[in-house]
Amino acid sequence: MFGKVTNLFTNTQFFIASLFSFTDFLHLFQLLDEINEKSTFERNGSEVMKAGVQTFSLQERIKRMHQHLDQHGFITLNEYANLNKLSHTAASLELKQLVSDPSSNIKANGSDSQKVWVHLSTPFSTSLNKIKIFAN
Repeated sequence: MFGKVTNLFTNTQFFIASLFSFTDFLHLFQLLDEINEKSTFERNGSEVMKAGVQTFSLQERIKRMHQHLDQHGFITLNEYANLNKLSHTAASLELKQLVSDPSSNIKANGSDSQKVWVHLSTPFSTSLNKIKIFAN
């Protein structure tokens, strides 16, 4: 039942429970009952995203990203995902696809959590390349 810790166990849980003494098993049920009586369980306030439902078309997402790049000079994966209401996985795959398309005018700099995406011909992109040269 949603909202309560259930007393029903799967076969695996029964097997695990059989490794303990009968007294321990009874204490487990008593503990579950106490938890149910003294606690309330609710979903957190985060928004649940439906799989496969996209708020913006690809062209709209690209336009929104370019507007962000014009304003800030770069965009992170988290910013892109939040801006376009995508999961991190979908955002990552989409950015990878955009970088591989020369007509998108998008370039990735950095790696892992330090990765940002920029316009190919912005002063920010040029300054990032200079920083890379000095870092090596």
